[in-house]
Amino acid sequence: MKRIWNLALGTAVLCAALLCGCTFNGSTAPAGSAPADPLTGQELQYPGERVAAVVIDNAPASTTQWGIGSASVVLEALTVNDRPTSLCLAYSSVSAMPTVGPVTLGQDLYWRLLSGQEVLPIQRGAGQFTRNYLDYYNLRAVDALEVGRNAFSCDDVWSGAPLWHTSGKEITSVLGRLNLSGALGDHGSSASSSASTAEDSSAISALPAFLPQAKEPRLPEPGSRDAEQVLINFAPQSTTGFAYDAASGSYGMLRADGSAQLDANTGVWLNGGRLWHITWTQGTDSTFVFYDADGRPLSICAGRSYIAMVSSVTGQELTVLDSAGQNALN
Repeated sequence: MKRIWNLALGTAVLCAALLCGCTFNGSTAPAGSAPADPLTGQELQYPGERVAAVVIDNAPASTTQWGIGSASVVLEALTVNDRPTSLCLAYSSVSAMPTVGPVTLGQDLYWRLLSGQEVLPIQRGAGQFTRNYLDYYNLRAVDALEVGRNAFSCDDVWSGAPLWHTSGKEITSVLGRLNLSGALGDHGSSASSSASTAEDSSAISALPAFLPQAKEPRLPEPGSRDAEQVLINFAPQSTTGFAYDAASGSYGMLRADGSAQLDANTGVWLNGGRLWHITWTQGTDSTFVFYDADGRPLSICAGRSYIAMVSSVTGQELTVLDSAGQNALN
């Protein structure tokens, strides 16, 4: 197993700059105001909280992915020969994490790059290099191999290759028993995370920015060549692309085959008095494409349909009761 460092580091930073600097919208913190978000340079939404980062699978066959579009920074790297890249999704706080997955092996390269932001690593296992790094620096990850379904979820029906995912709410629920905290400068105990506002503000001020971002950036001189299409070829079967959209002023992320790399949205399909957990994305042959919990494409029964678009961000909630009156979603 041969490690790749120089190329991986360069492309990881390149991807972070492309996605973080161009794709996500938000208000930049005004000059002279409170400290800015260390990942985006925009207005700080989570003062006094550590960055949380999750490594997810990015194999060509990984058609079901969660959390890419909500991440403040996306890192991509190839660290081991003959294996696909992985994606590291970084969020300004555990509280900012939506559903994220499929969670896979942690990588010390990502944890090194985010060490200045006091990253809370979230992973499902790790190689020897990564374990050595975490041990040496006395860091602890929230690991699916340790906490299992206490903080990570998959389909209720067991399969040989389950897609493990998690969320900020699930991770927060286990921090105390792991003796971890989401607060800055308080990695040893979540029970003592009530620092004063002044102390929080001081800690944030000392936290370095991940990228050299500014409200009034120093950009290249006019006349630099345009860049409509980008291809990053990590390996024969591992290519990531970007296409520039002038209307939104952002780059959209593409898979190796040129299709858009989209988040899978979780949902349920009810038919014939039964419930199935599914994920969905925007399709090409149809408006929606559905996948089962193992990432296999679904085609549903012909007939009339009712579709409810429910968002957990706004406090909306779905309840499904079984014949015994129990919540079927628990």
